[in-house]
Order: sequence, then structure tokens, then C-alpha cells
Amino acid sequence: MKKLFFAGLMSLGALVMISCLEGGSNVRTQNGIPGIVRFDMKNMKTVISSPEFGAANFYDPQFETQGFTDGDCILFGYTVDLSDDVNLDYATTGLLHGSVSGPVLVNQYPCYSYMLRDTAVLIDGEQPVAYAVSENGYNFYYSDKWFMSSDFRQYTGQETNWLLYYDGELPTETVEGKEAYTLFVRAVLTKEGTAPIIEGTMLNTFNASNFFDGIQSREKSKGKTEAYFRICYIKEIKEDGSFTWEHSNLLYNTIFETETDPA
Repeated sequence: MKKLFFAGLMSLGALVMISCLEGGSNVRTQNGIPGIVRFDMKNMKTVISSPEFGAANFYDPQFETQGFTDGDCILFGYTVDLSDDVNLDYATTGLLHGSVSGPVLVNQYPCYSYMLRDTAVLIDGEQPVAYAVSENGYNFYYSDKWFMSSDFRQYTGQETNWLLYYDGELPTETVEGKEAYTLFVRAVLTKEGTAPIIEGTMLNTFNASNFFDGIQSREKSKGKTEAYFRICYIKEIKEDGSFTWEHSNLLYNTIFETETDPA
């Protein structure tokens, strides 16, 4: 059974960063990090919140001029020097000062709390998904956002709309001895692309607090500390229009250890 550690992942980034800096260079550079743009009311600055930084926010004054707004989800690179005087007390100030590089928006979608589509019928322009929860990208729940990387085959320049939804009644089924909830993810073509075909991983974010709050509340009322779920997706669409549903491995959300972003 594959386990996805949400709360554990959120604290891991900060531990890794500090351990790498101790006993070596105080400068750390990383690329392709997921984060959420926030307006920090305490410090009155536009910052980036990310599991990478634990309880701190990341601040670069140049980033404030780049047009991102509160709630945007991004991938970005950063460089930070913990020996810089401005960072010596970052645990108290809640700010890590450094430089941000190459920030790009990540597509963000709703998570619908009702059965949006008939699972027995294809959506016009629907595309198959190679695997809903890729092992080659980020997959975690943080600050009401579900960051989900999916293995996906598409043409260059293609544009795709992603749908994530679930039955609002929150039915469960027994999977590997666990009572598991179900989400459905579907990819729908909105703009044709051209060759060559790209075999890669697509990172999207979904505003999924409604789902996670619901399953956490139900499992917590039963005295449990974990809520299990899996994601169903269409893996294959044949030329005759028939298609095959598949599901991800069993995942879980740890209820009592979840953190919120510091903004």
C-alpha cells in the first residue's frame, strides 16, 4: 500500500534545509519548488508559503513586483543564505529573505462536492490520464490546496481543463482493509496542440478543503487519526469510444498532525 504523508511532508522541507546547511555552506539553492503566494499581514509583505520552509515564509522584494496575487500557486526557484544578518532570527520574524527565480503559475481548479459527470459517459474532448498520482512529481495537501502531479500524454501547446470531484455524501468502500473515500479526476481538451507528443508529468492544484475537511471530520468522529482515499481516472480511451477506469493506490491524510501555512 502506498502511503502519502501530508503532515510529514510539510515539516520535512525545513528539516532538510537546516540539516544541509549545518556543517557546510550556509547558502542553499533549489529549483522547481511548489508554493502559495500569500500577503503576510504580520509583516505586510507579499511572500511565498511552502512546505519547503516549514513555519517560515520566503520573502524577496523583487518578487512583489512580478504580478502574482494572494492565493496564486506557483513553482519557483530560490537562493537563501542563512548566515545573512537578516536571516539570523527568521524563526522569530517568520521570514526567510532571499532571491526568487523563474516563478511560474500552476493551474488551479475547484474540487466539486457533487458527482459532476456521469462516469459511464465520456466528456466531449476527454483525454486519458496515464496515472493520476505520479511518482515523479509533487503530491501533497497544504493550506487547503491539493498539489497533484499526474502522468499525462499531450501534444505540444495543448491546453487541458482538469476536473476533480466527488460524491458529497462521502460514501466509502473497503480497500486493503481500510474504509476509503473516492475522488474522480478527468482531463478535457480545450485547445488542440501540435506534434511532437510530450510524455510527461502535469502538476495542478485543486482547492480541496471541502473534501479533506469532510473526510477528516468523519474519521475523527470515529476516533481515528487517518482518513484514506484514492483517485479514479480514465486510463485508456479506445478508437471505438470505449474506455477504462482505473484508480490510484490507496493514499491517506493524517488528521491530527496537519499544519497550516504561516501567512
